Amino acid sequence: MKNINTRIIQLAVPLILSNLTIPLLGLTNTFVVGHLHNSSYLAAVGLGTTIFNFIYWSLGFLRMTTTGVIAQAQGQNSSTEHSIISHSLLIAFALGVILLIFQSPIEKAALILLSSDDTINTLTAQYYAIRIWAAPAALINYVLIGTCIGLQKPITALALTTAMNLIAIILDIIFVFHLHMDIKGVALADVVAQFIAMIVGLFLLKRKLNILSFNFNKT
Repeated sequence: MKNINTRIIQLAVPLILSNLTIPLLGLTNTFVVGHLHNSSYLAAVGLGTTIFNFIYWSLGFLRMTTTGVIAQAQGQNSSTEHSIISHSLLIAFALGVILLIFQSPIEKAALILLSSDDTINTLTAQYYAIRIWAAPAALINYVLIGTCIGLQKPITALALTTAMNLIAIILDIIFVFHLHMDIKGVALADVVAQFIAMIVGLFLLKRKLNILSFNFNKT
């Protein structure tokens, strides 16, 4: 029992720490945008973040399902991890592309539901138009993190999540304070951070964990 409890703690602590970096990114966004000359920027980022939180929350099954199925396969000493990961990545990419294709109607519906004044709506649209391009990478990252958790590699999941959020924080400051990109800089920081995390995550799975395969004929 003691060994089981120790193992649970070893798995849980990195995941808790990785989740703590998420509000840190939100605080940084608030700090950065709050220093701009117009308070409408802060409201627009808030609305834009709400839109994407809803979208990604609705697709959160990508991470949870991947974690469960891979953990089950590993517990049964099955050799299906390769096909599970490949198919999950394909589904995540396809859903990301669908979001890009339907970005305009999604934006219009969201702005109607979260109705505000014209200035805030315009700024929110600018934020949305840039950040939506992170959708494929963000959903693939869900699968990558779910894979790491399912394989009982919580340190790797922690490293990916922490690196992604720290990159976004650093780029936030650079784009907004030094390049004066305003709300567009906040959105672009997230896009770049998501794609960097995706590339690093795919590299780790392929080179370090040596489990990633795109052979879809495996069963």
